Amino acid sequence: MRLNGTETVAALDRGRVVGLPTESSFALAARVDRPSALAELAHLKAERAKPIGLMIAHPRQLPGWVEEVPAIGFDLARAYWPGPLTLVMTATANVPEQITAGGPTVGFRVPGLDALVALLTDVGVPVTATSANRPGESPVTSVIAFEETFPDVPVWAEFAESPGGPPSTVVDIRDGGLRILRPGAIEL
Repeated sequence: MRLNGTETVAALDRGRVVGLPTESSFALAARVDRPSALAELAHLKAERAKPIGLMIAHPRQLPGWVEEVPAIGFDLARAYWPGPLTLVMTATANVPEQITAGGPTVGFRVPGLDALVALLTDVGVPVTATSANRPGESPVTSVIAFEETFPDVPVWAEFAESPGGPPSTVVDIRDGGLRILRPGAIEL
């Protein structure tokens, strides 16, 4: 089912997983504060044993979800957000175990699509940003491919296709330094 922006926010509020386009591919999005959505996401990505990144509309949404934002985090956010850079920090107890995979960290990014940032502003809390794909398959980059891969999951159809390209660069900044965990769209 294809949704407009208002319907997408309502579906996320009700605890549904929704397909969202990002800078590189479509993602499976669930509100971090909706256990039913996280359970549905766990079912859809049953093979995933790694932490799941989160998207926010603005860095001011970080308090309550991370223990602290090191100074380098503010510098990187100013330089690369919105954009495909995920900052890994120490999670607070508010971040569900389904997101951290039982570990101490959580990754956040502000995506580089203006329409997506506006949607996330309306949602008001972090949402998951795990790639929309089945085990061993490439992430989907179009609404049609998303519907074929996840026929029971609604999709925000603001864009027929995502731009494609590399995923976000993931960096661990917990110790005040910068350790690249996954090379991606941004070279640091």
